[in-house]
Amino acid sequence: VRKKTAQLTHAKIEIFEIGNLDYFLSHKKAEELRREFADRKTPVRQITNSRKFVSWTSESGLIQNLQVKYVPKENFDITNEILIFGDTVAFYRIDPNPFYHEFSDRSMAKLMSNLFSNTELNQKNTYKIQ
Repeated sequence: VRKKTAQLTHAKIEIFEIGNLDYFLSHKKAEELRREFADRKTPVRQITNSRKFVSWTSESGLIQNLQVKYVPKENFDITNEILIFGDTVAFYRIDPNPFYHEFSDRSMAKLMSNLFSNTELNQKNTYKIQ
């Protein structure tokens, strides 16, 4: 996933988020990936069940291209991280049992992107990271 997402140029990344990138990678590796996204001005849109969202990175370029929307668990419980980019959809989690599955299929990516957009449209709470 890291290699594919880092190669995106101005494409969007959509994430049903269960934890920030530091949850899955070391902070150093996560910052390297964030720097690549910032350098490419890649828009990152996230939907999360987390009510509290604070700045976690020194990459101001990423923060400028980041949009986070809160969705209550009662409306949409995010139990696996889902990453949508290009023609790829990746499902993964660390706990309780590590899991990873990736689809490279235009139809699946479009379906998941539409689900993301519709979930996002139906929520009011958008966080602006300062």
